[in-house]
Amino acid sequence: MPDGLSGQERFEDGSGSVLKNVVCTSCDGFCPVAAKVEDGQVVKVTTRDHPILKDVICMKGAYAPKHFAHPDRILYPLKRVGARGDGQWERVTWDEAMDDIAERLQAVIDKYGPEAFAVGQSGATGLSDHGLCRRFMNHVGSPNWISGVAYCAGNTAAVNRYVYGWFPRGDVLNSKCIVLLGHDPRRHSWTMEYKAIRMAQAAGAKLIVADPRRSGNAERADIWLPLRAGTDAALLLGWLRVIVDEELYDKEFVRDWTVGFDKLVERLQEYPV
Repeated sequence: MPDGLSGQERFEDGSGSVLKNVVCTSCDGFCPVAAKVEDGQVVKVTTRDHPILKDVICMKGAYAPKHFAHPDRILYPLKRVGARGDGQWERVTWDEAMDDIAERLQAVIDKYGPEAFAVGQSGATGLSDHGLCRRFMNHVGSPNWISGVAYCAGNTAAVNRYVYGWFPRGDVLNSKCIVLLGHDPRRHSWTMEYKAIRMAQAAGAKLIVADPRRSGNAERADIWLPLRAGTDAALLLGWLRVIVDEELYDKEFVRDWTVGFDKLVERLQEYPV
């Protein structure tokens, strides 16, 4: 959790503890939270003292101090010395560990080629290595690298990049209508989105949930659409047909900033509502 601005630190009760504004990197939500620090160690993670950020914290963030200080946390390289499963390990140096790994990896590459080696990287590690693992695989000569992005927001990011040029974050707080497609932000999962949706609803925004499941957000939605799996695209194309037919779009924006609108209109004729 990177440190926030030192000017936002607060000393509590003269005890010497410090409350720091930090950003949680346990996932790609990057929630702004506060960390209580005593003697250089985080002892508690809580929400920030701001109306918008109140309650923005999940279980991973709240329990982070226990994970950091867990007595069984691995702090040094360990090498198995007994039979697999016996739980017998000895501490080795970093150089010894890296040399052993390199030797074993090279043996696989020499025998089967670099593409015999594959890596599946989690979000927890991928967020902290700044692409080092993927670059390592490039140097090894293997394309077989995959991360949680492929199972999560990768498709969304790819579509956003083609449509918008990058991956913008939705302006939920200022929206009058919010649509969730199979997405169910909860108090302790996607916490910032959950809070923003609740605040927008309190300000009068309508919520539409398209999801086969009767999720938590479906229960609180103005309209719940229990779609058959795989029909999301048909729904969206039908909505676009109505928007175009009733001329509910910004014509000047389409004229100045879009490409291929005529082809889209032609495709929409296949989706009458």
